[in-house]
Amino acid sequence: MKYSGAIKMYLSIAGLLAVAEVILLAICTFIAGLILIFVPFPELFKSSQTGLILVAWAVAIVSVTIIVIRRSNGREDWMDIALPKISLTAIMMYIVIVAAHNQNTLLTIGPALFVATIAHNLKGFAAGYGASKALRFSDEDVRAVTIEVGLKNAGLAVGLAYDVLKSTAAALAPLIFGTWMNIAASSLASFWSHIALRAREPEVKQVKT
Repeated sequence: MKYSGAIKMYLSIAGLLAVAEVILLAICTFIAGLILIFVPFPELFKSSQTGLILVAWAVAIVSVTIIVIRRSNGREDWMDIALPKISLTAIMMYIVIVAAHNQNTLLTIGPALFVATIAHNLKGFAAGYGASKALRFSDEDVRAVTIEVGLKNAGLAVGLAYDVLKSTAAALAPLIFGTWMNIAASSLASFWSHIALRAREPEVKQVKT
């Protein structure tokens, strides 16, 4: 019974220290974000200030959420549930904002730009698939490379267009590309999910005589 009590005490202290470390991380990152607001960045790196602040506060928010989930015995897969919804909401917001800022331009060159972004996306899928097939990758690697090459960070491109280039028109191409690639990638992933992967061929080792 003494050993059982000692083990329980150790686990309680370990759990407390884990929570304390997460709390410390949340406090430090939140304060770091506040400090970054008032730090005079050079003009060349001014655009990175907002990103650093958002990263610091994102770490703080996630840390606090982890503490709440642990203390309330919540689901351990909460990030798998929450992050897709947050991502979808963010995509919808930047689509609405960019489209509103480029209403006239979208009506004039929108169709041509839509065709160009579709061709660019399909070319990326084809390049990733063709190169990985030529290198005789496994089916898992072929699919991973195809998706990786075909997709681009359209959200980051929109942010750079607004924050660095100071141009709403420059954000129009990634807006259309981001909308299309989500449709194309989801369709491709759904298609591949119904096709079984081929078993890997076992490697034959030559034995020297």
